[in-house]
Amino acid sequence: MKTLKTWVIVSLMLVGIILAVDSVAALERTKTNDPGSTAWDTNRLTELDQMIRQMRSEIKRTGETFEVGYTSALQYSVSELCTFNPDEAMGDEAEHEIHYDPGFSESIDDCSLVKALPSYYIGYYTPIRNGASCGAAWAFATVAVFEGIIKKKTGTSVNLSEQHVVSCNTYGYSCSGGNFAHGIHVNPGAVMESCFPYVAYNAPCKTTCPYPYKLKAWYYVGTSSSIPTTAAIKDKIYNYGSVGAAVYADSYFMAYTGGTFNHCVNNSVNHTVVLVGWDDTRGAWRLKNCWGTSWGESGLMWITYGCSKIGYGANYVVY
Repeated sequence: MKTLKTWVIVSLMLVGIILAVDSVAALERTKTNDPGSTAWDTNRLTELDQMIRQMRSEIKRTGETFEVGYTSALQYSVSELCTFNPDEAMGDEAEHEIHYDPGFSESIDDCSLVKALPSYYIGYYTPIRNGASCGAAWAFATVAVFEGIIKKKTGTSVNLSEQHVVSCNTYGYSCSGGNFAHGIHVNPGAVMESCFPYVAYNAPCKTTCPYPYKLKAWYYVGTSSSIPTTAAIKDKIYNYGSVGAAVYADSYFMAYTGGTFNHCVNNSVNHTVVLVGWDDTRGAWRLKNCWGTSWGESGLMWITYGCSKIGYGANYVVY
């Protein structure tokens, strides 16, 4: 009997050690070679472990339908990564050119749009990127929407420069925050990543790169401060490859590892993402983020329609 008790105690100790090692290993796997990546310290590991345990308990209590764990985003604070400023004028709107969808009308019959679209659809997007410590999700979303429509129209996956958007925009946007900057892709155009690689800080603008891709125009799906109907956003994803949009992101969002995200908070939007598809069975958008492939489902998320103001200021580009 004594031997059995000893065996049980030793087994429990081993399980505890394995769980602790797994926690550290999971965090180590989120490290990347991306510029700006930070190291994990022991205190941070302990804090994250406790936070994730609390999140999992709350998710179980409320019956929410997603999982959380150790992700690359947890190297940083919400305020470091989520720097979208809806009060900033967007792109060349800052130069007083308002870009409302020429076909937009509040009287559009959503039923006719829904009938014409499939219940499940994935549009066009390029590989997941990682913005690291520079708070430039606004630049990554700007670039991702352009890359998506190029892929839709040409079948080619191109890699455009986010650093060009960060460093060369004339709107005052930076690693400290900004808004979508499609105007820079209208004039002068987009630069290739190979000419101006991402460095995750406010580097000086490089002016010697060519501009092989240029947008014709960009538009809001609705308005700069509205959340368009689900049908209206679907229509633009279907016809233009993807849609840029804002959302409110918190620690649950940052720790997301899978499932359908439905921890919805009615706070002001603070993050920019790209909507690349939908699934009506889930009642959710397929969302592309810029926090690396160790966040979410290899860099993607399912998020319930309307959750945490997803779709705010939705916009698309014309190429």
